[in-house]
Amino acid sequence: KIEELEENKEEEIQKELKKAQEELAESEGRRATDALEREAATSLRLESVELQLRAERAGREASANQLLKAADGLGEREAAWEAQRQILVQDAERLREELCEAR
Repeated sequence: KIEELEENKEEEIQKELKKAQEELAESEGRRATDALEREAATSLRLESVELQLRAERAGREASANQLLKAADGLGEREAAWEAQRQILVQDAERLREELCEAR
């Protein structure tokens, strides 16, 4: 009977050990799954932030280009006004000289 009790006890211990191992494997599987899900969520957030940064960078570059074009256009207008002013000043001087000569 002692041998039977020892065998039963050993079988029970083996069953409990197997059950504990299964629970541990299941728990580790859940932890691994949770970690993978967190990693996937983090990866998606990272991609989203990267896209936002690219969009912001593209917007800043477009704004900078528009400002440069506007500045170039302003410079061209200023140059055109200056050229017209010079023409008017030269015409006025020529007319003054002609009037002085006509007197």
